[in-house]
Amino acid sequence: MSLLEQSELFKILDEELITPVYQPIIALASGEVFGYESLSRGPAGLLANPETMFRIAAQSGVLSKLDYLCRKKGIEHAATLPDDKFLFLNVDPRILYDKDFHQGTTKAFLKSSSISSQKIIFEITEKTMIEDYAVFRAILKHYRDQGYSLALDDVGSGYSGLTLLTKIAPQFMKIDIELIRGIQHDKIKQAIVKSLLEISKVTSMKLIAEGH
Repeated sequence: MSLLEQSELFKILDEELITPVYQPIIALASGEVFGYESLSRGPAGLLANPETMFRIAAQSGVLSKLDYLCRKKGIEHAATLPDDKFLFLNVDPRILYDKDFHQGTTKAFLKSSSISSQKIIFEITEKTMIEDYAVFRAILKHYRDQGYSLALDDVGSGYSGLTLLTKIAPQFMKIDIELIRGIQHDKIKQAIVKSLLEISKVTSMKLIAEGH
């Protein structure tokens, strides 16, 4: 992390220079839009890559502030989307341990934008290690009790995915794009995805394939 990168990050936070974009999620059976994933983009420059921006935020100790800003912008602009669609919001598991995350800020954003919590799906990525599953599950129950749903993102991208899947029992599974890319030529990928499909049927989880 350079001082220039950190300075750029603080400018983004102070001036709220985050632009949300919405990636449609298509139901294959009907071809209709099922929901939208809110993705955050910073201004062109040193932190144009979102992964870099969030890495610098974590190193600078302001990950929760960046997450807060991204959620705020994502929900505000989602008011222009069809109100019968789900809104997927990415959440780093580390944020869930932050007491500031539990102060009703998301609910306040939703209220001001006239969006129901039942339309919100928090996406938890398997790429971040969970150190205490008991505490983590208690936190997730807190959000389920408020009407939010959960999605496990990037399934298949790491070693902890199946363990995390059994621990949090999400309503949605999102298969990592690397398992989908070139799947028509790869029998191993086909077998893995087939197994995930069987799991989704047994558990009533909805399966989402990333990429196209």
